[in-house]
Amino acid sequence: MIALLVVWIVLATIDPIIGVVVVGLVGPLGAYLVAAHKMSGKIATTEAAQLWEESRAIREWSAARIDKCDEEIARLTEQLKIARARITEIEKENRRLEKLLREREDRHDF
Repeated sequence: MIALLVVWIVLATIDPIIGVVVVGLVGPLGAYLVAAHKMSGKIATTEAAQLWEESRAIREWSAARIDKCDEEIARLTEQLKIARARITEIEKENRRLEKLLREREDRHDF
């Protein structure tokens, strides 16, 4: 930047019109470079870095929570499978006992 200023001063002393042309070209170029730097998508500010860190923490918490929920679902699915098998056994035993009760009622065996 200082080099450009020195070049401009030298050219302006030779011919003021050249100085004006150089400023006319360097000004928009400088504005473009500043805007490109600000809009580059890099996280440079403290607030942006803090937000990025918070979002990372939320993603980690969410992933851990999902893993915990997956474990709980697997455990409950296994318990459900066992409970369904037990219900099937109880229903069979209930039908057997109902049949036995009807047979005894028919014979007045009790």
